[in-house]
Amino acid sequence: MGGNELLFLFVFFVTNAIMTITGFAGTMLAMPVSILLLGVEDARFILNVTAILTCVFIGIQQWKYANKKELAKILFVMLIGMAMGTVLYRVIPLDFLLPAYGIVIIIVSLQRLLFPQAAQLPRWAYLPVLIAAGIIHGMFVSGGALLVMYATLVLLDKSEFRATIAATWAVLDPTFFVLNFDLALWNTENMMLIGACIPLLVLSVWLGNWMHKKIGQDWFMKLTYVLLVLSGLSIIV
Repeated sequence: MGGNELLFLFVFFVTNAIMTITGFAGTMLAMPVSILLLGVEDARFILNVTAILTCVFIGIQQWKYANKKELAKILFVMLIGMAMGTVLYRVIPLDFLLPAYGIVIIIVSLQRLLFPQAAQLPRWAYLPVLIAAGIIHGMFVSGGALLVMYATLVLLDKSEFRATIAATWAVLDPTFFVLNFDLALWNTENMMLIGACIPLLVLSVWLGNWMHKKIGQDWFMKLTYVLLVLSGLSIIV
C-alpha cells in the first residue's frame, strides 16, 4: 500500500468520525482530497461503499433514537421526489439549477447559523423542502443538504437527528449505488482498500459516538449548519 492510499485512510478516518457525530457530510468532506489521491471513479466508488457501511452501522446501532414516523415520511416523499427528478433531468435545462441550489443552501444555513432566533420557515413549507430534496437527489444525487435542512426543522434532538438521517441514507444510498457504478470498479485494489477501511470505520464510529455524547445541542446545530455551508460551497465549486 502506497503513500496515497495511507493518506486516504487517514482522511477517511477523520471525515467518518465527523459523519458519525452528525449523521451526514463524511463523503462530501472526504471527496475532494480522495479524488486527488485515488482518481475520480475509484474515490467515488470507495467512498460510496464505505458511506453505505457507515450509515447502516450507525442506523442499526442508534435505531432506538430514530424517529420512525418521520423516517417513513422522509423515505416516502424522497422516493417520490427522486422519481420526479429522474424525469425532469431529461426534459429541462439544468445549467443554472445546481449553482442556484448551492447558493440557497449557503444563504439559509448562514442565516440559521448567525441569526438562530430569526423567523423559521412556516410549517406549510416543510413538505415542499422535502420534495425538493428528493427531486434534486434524483437529478444530481446531491439532495442531502436540503434533506438535512428539513431535518433541522423537525428533528430537534441531536441523537434523533443523527439516527434518522443515517437510517435514511442506509436505505437510499444502496439504491443509487447499484444503479450508478460500473462493475469494473469491483477490482482487487479497490476491494483491498475498502477492507482496510473497515477497522478504521469501526474505530471512527466509536470516536464519533464519544464526541456526539460530549457535544451540546447548541454546538451540534452550529456544526450542522457549518457543514451545510460547506456542502453548498462544494455544489457551486
